[in-house]
Amino acid sequence: MYIRSFKIENFRSLKVININRLNPITLFHGDNDVGKSNIIAALEIIFKSKEHDETVSSPKGRMVSQRILGFWEGSISNFGDNFHLGSLDSIKFSVTFRFETDDLNALTSKFKETATLIRPGDNPNDISIKGKIERAEQENASQSLEEVKLNNHEIYQLSADGGREYVTSLSALELSTRYGIFEELLSILNDAFIVVPAQRYLTTEVDLKGQTCLLEPNSFKNWLHNLEMDRRTNALFEEIKRLFQEPPFNFGEIGFARIGNNLEIMVNRPGLRLPIGRLGTGVQQILMLLAHIVYNRGKIVGIEELEVNLSEKSQNNMLKLLDELIRHRKSTIRQVLLTTHSYEYGREGTILRWFISNDGEKTSAKKWDNTAESILMRTRMGRLMTQYDDAELKDILVGTLSEGETKDLFMRLAKYEDFKKLLSTPKK
Repeated sequence: MYIRSFKIENFRSLKVININRLNPITLFHGDNDVGKSNIIAALEIIFKSKEHDETVSSPKGRMVSQRILGFWEGSISNFGDNFHLGSLDSIKFSVTFRFETDDLNALTSKFKETATLIRPGDNPNDISIKGKIERAEQENASQSLEEVKLNNHEIYQLSADGGREYVTSLSALELSTRYGIFEELLSILNDAFIVVPAQRYLTTEVDLKGQTCLLEPNSFKNWLHNLEMDRRTNALFEEIKRLFQEPPFNFGEIGFARIGNNLEIMVNRPGLRLPIGRLGTGVQQILMLLAHIVYNRGKIVGIEELEVNLSEKSQNNMLKLLDELIRHRKSTIRQVLLTTHSYEYGREGTILRWFISNDGEKTSAKKWDNTAESILMRTRMGRLMTQYDDAELKDILVGTLSEGETKDLFMRLAKYEDFKKLLSTPKK
């Protein structure tokens, strides 16, 4: 299961963004403040579970109301600032998922009649979802569906008079059964998209002695310790531990220690045992990323700025690991969408890269090519060249980039006439 395409309108800075193809690993590359983070934030909000009341027909023909937990309909609290530039217009979305036949086994096992809706053999199945988010009372909003299709079969349709139709191609079935098919299919996508924010710095933590914690930077050490100690989740901890210890990272074996009232993650290497903070922020970032990848099994993960505090080598190792886990199904993580500024990503053939830009009025997306690279490079370098003279700029580039990154950047800049003088000027 992965997102194949989407279109989002009127969300935050995104007047309209239309991405017509995504791969299991897709990069959104662009400058700051062009809307990259808003893309993955919108997808997380759309597929986050919401509560609502649903009235359906019981097997005995009576209409009954039941409380439903599903992403497709319900209230969203404190949402008012997410509409495009304070607009009263609704946020509209359409998202198409690509499913393998195995992803739908639970549906066809429970409702055997749905076998006629599924493409045979290894042919992929497409589920398209259209809906909107409207303003509600105070700062709240309300999400609802307009249409759901499975391989062009109507699973849900909102009629002009507000009526709801379910699985019309199986109209001989009871309404309660057809609603059950709809709910079973869409429940696969409940909380299907998780965002890993760019802030992944670990902090000093008091030992909370088993209290419930979230997978967040300020409680990560306690969360990871709880994961190890709970027999229901210990296997997940062991998987995180293995990925951290084995190639391509080889950082060492993780454990825990209490230092005063604080809980610390310790890294054990032959003849050496150190708190993880002594190994640098990059190692901490990788451990948190691995935790998200393992814990969010079955999810689609959006990662903001994977490259934060990571060396060129670590960036490539992490990307290769993600590619291996997804392509060889060594993990049930289904897809990774990355926002990035790094030029190190996206050169592999299986990875798709989109260039995101904003002209002040609208956000645009185009597949990455030499033109996109040229635009981004000129924007960034133009901004720097207004602040520094040539010699100062060259000092900055050489001083802040690794040798490989500097060489790579200079080779790219050499294509543009504006920068030939800079590159030919001897460094002071």
